[in-house]
Amino acid sequence: PIERMYHFNEVCHRSPNRWDLKVPESDEWTQLCAQALAAVSPIIKTIAQQAGVEVDPVMVGSGMVVSRPGAGEQRFHFDASFKMFQAAAADPRCRIYNLFIPLVDIRKDGDGTMF
Repeated sequence: PIERMYHFNEVCHRSPNRWDLKVPESDEWTQLCAQALAAVSPIIKTIAQQAGVEVDPVMVGSGMVVSRPGAGEQRFHFDASFKMFQAAAADPRCRIYNLFIPLVDIRKDGDGTMF
């Protein structure tokens, strides 16, 4: 039963040995997210400026992906809702970016999401 597909508010399981989790709020998690946003904001602003748009990035969600040994590649999927796509079509400042922070060592020649 643990490997069946399921989706609840706190956890989603779409493929064997991989789970998407919502992380309970804590000072440590909030601080990590704030530091991550501060690190990537200049990159996002530069990309937007090159497209002629001024933005002030904000974090609208956070979570965790847990992969156990033997987890296969994730199939392509969107991390944005249909509502987000509609907003992006109407406003060029409205974009979504994902930032992954590995909590394990990764190889320099790895792809960044396969831990």
